[in-house]
Amino acid sequence: MAPPVRRCPAQCSGLGQIEGQLSPRPLPLWEGAGTDEMRLVHKRVELRGGKNCPRLDGQEVRLSITLRVLSLALLRAIDCS
Repeated sequence: MAPPVRRCPAQCSGLGQIEGQLSPRPLPLWEGAGTDEMRLVHKRVELRGGKNCPRLDGQEVRLSITLRVLSLALLRAIDCS
C-alpha cells in the first residue's frame, strides 16, 4: 500500500491561497501508486482554496485588489477631513 500523498509538507495556512494556485515549490508525490511502476516525483500541485481568504457575499476577494481599494478609500477619507 502506498503512503498517503501529502499536499503541503509545510504549514501553508498563512499563505491565503486561492483555489487553483500552484504550490510555491515542487512537492514529493507518488506517481503510479499501486502499480509496479510507482515512483516518487516532485511536482508543483494546485492548492485548494483556503478558509482564511477574504470573502464578500460568499465569494473570494483577491487580496491585492482589496488592499488597493481600501488604500484609495483611506486616502480619500484623509483628504476629506
